[in-house]
This record gives sequence, structure tokens and C-alpha cells, in this order.
Amino acid sequence: MKYLTQTVAGAMMLTAVGSAYAEASANVAMSTNYMFRGISQTGEDAIEPAISGGFDFGHESGLYIGTWGSNVELADADGDGEIADMEMDIYGGYSGEMGGLGYDVGLLYYWYPGTDDLDFIEYYGGISTNLGAAEVGLSVNFSPDYYAKSGDAYYVNASASMPLSGGFGINASVGYQSIDEENTFGTPDYYDWKLGVTTAAFGLDLELAWIDTDLSNSDCFGGTDFCDGRAVFTASKSF
Repeated sequence: MKYLTQTVAGAMMLTAVGSAYAEASANVAMSTNYMFRGISQTGEDAIEPAISGGFDFGHESGLYIGTWGSNVELADADGDGEIADMEMDIYGGYSGEMGGLGYDVGLLYYWYPGTDDLDFIEYYGGISTNLGAAEVGLSVNFSPDYYAKSGDAYYVNASASMPLSGGFGINASVGYQSIDEENTFGTPDYYDWKLGVTTAAFGLDLELAWIDTDLSNSDCFGGTDFCDGRAVFTASKSF
């Protein structure tokens, strides 16, 4: 979910530098639902499959660029009945480590091809560190004009992950989304949370997570189930 025109220049720069200083990676995933900050992007039912994937290019300096995409099912903001069926994200940023503290800052451009007024930009920053066996992180995203032209918005998220015995792991997060123009977006400000269990099998990374918000159905886009809690299973692979 991420960047804009500088991405093209950045990609050309990394290509010119050469493989000795740049590294490319890719990822693909299949989920029973695409959940973004606790809200389903693919439908109201408990199982609304999503296929996603992306490419990243990272330089040894800490600079990186990339793109990611997924199928979605979202109403167009202009009210003409069209549905966005794809999300494409372009991003770029800088990450590193200092004194045992990891950091990451950048810019994301969310693009919904074929629709009007849904695209938006976010600035993001985050820090992470290890506390014994657990890794913890804190991130903040800010948009000057959020999804569907709903004004200033920010999202704060705290996360933690820890390995368990037998090749399993556990992760948890809690976030708070604030939206300036709540009526335009479709919900009031809200909290979301996630609790997941991870493992690896058949060459895949597997996760089963419970994802939920504090929004009632009446607060969720005029009385929908998009904000309901649900169990989400994801199988992913990185290359």
C-alpha cells in the first residue's frame, strides 16, 4: 500500500546500481478475507477469499520501493454504483537500525483502478525492538485526505510477536483509526485488534487470526457486516 511518481525514478536508480547493492523479493498470499484495520475489503461474509502479492526492491543504504495488490469489493465514492475490484499499492521509504531500535519511514499510495475518489496517500513511520523473546513495535500512519475524500486521518498501531514451542508463534496488535469526516468515510473513529497463531508447513507460512473492531453494525457503513469480527486463515510465500 504505498508511493507515487518517485517510485519510477527509484526503480530506475536501483536497477542502475546493480545487483551487488540491491535486492529484490516477492510475496504471494491467499486469505479467507482481506481485512484492513479490522474491516473486510472483500465482502460481508465470514469467508470472502483474497489473493494478494507484491514485489520489493531494497538497497543496502536502507532505501526501498515496492508494490502490492489484492482483489477487493468496495463501493465507489461517487455513488454511481460502480465497485472497486482491485487495490494496487505503491510505496517507498527508508529503514534501518540504531542502538537496537529498528525504524521505518515512508510514503504509501493506495490506488483503486477504475473508480473515482477512493485513492489516497499516507505517510508512515514506525519503530520496533526485541524485549527478550518478544518483538514489539509501534507505528503511525497519517493521511491528509483519507479514503473516499474523508479528510485528515491517522492510524496508530501497537504490535507484539513471540515464538512458541513446536515451530509455532503468536502475534497480537491493537490499533486506533481516527477520521476527520466520519460521515463521508462511513464509520466513526474506532479501535481494531488482532490475535493470531503462526506456523510453517509445506513450504508456506500459515496464520490463523481473530480480527475485530469495536464498531457495531449500525456504525459500520450504514448497517453492514464489514466491521464484524471473524477468523481469517492466510497461507503465504516469500521469494
